[in-house]
Amino acid sequence: MIRGRGLAPWIAAVGVLAIAGCAAASGRPTATAVAGSPAPPPLLTATSGPPWLAEPLVDVRTGAQVRLGDLAGHVVFVEGMATWCPPCLEQQHEAASALAQLQSEAVVYVSVDIDPREPVATLRDYVDRNHFGWRFLVATPAFLRELAEAFGATILSPPATPIVVVDATGNAMLTEVGIKRASRLVQLAHALGA
Repeated sequence: MIRGRGLAPWIAAVGVLAIAGCAAASGRPTATAVAGSPAPPPLLTATSGPPWLAEPLVDVRTGAQVRLGDLAGHVVFVEGMATWCPPCLEQQHEAASALAQLQSEAVVYVSVDIDPREPVATLRDYVDRNHFGWRFLVATPAFLRELAEAFGATILSPPATPIVVVDATGNAMLTEVGIKRASRLVQLAHALGA
């Protein structure tokens, strides 16, 4: 019998593994990071001018509407996350380290809560408790649908630590599945001109 947190995390983990297995079986490129192995491929999937950039999202700190497309001219890291997700918190610590190394106004990092069941107050408390300095946004159903259409179902799995990088001209690229260390985020930012 599984105790404590119940079956939900186990079911989510099985779902993530099933999606990864389907992607591997389909011949779609996948990447894994193993100590001592070569760096993963730079980017896995790309789209140009995605409609989700125009979707209005809400900044959890200010209540202001934000469109990611309004950040054109910057390299934008869009992290899908949820407050209940330990890998997300780990990814955010890596992002904080990368941003400290980059010290560039050309780079913007945003975290988007992709769990539609999560109350805004829960996200606001998470942001206040962790003191991260970037925007945390609440995803809309239309935003989530458009992301899934562009990048597949894994983009909506917070434990997969999905990050989409948008270059200064609006081209969007999905990074590899799993935690991206600070050095990898810095490498991606530099590769896109930041």
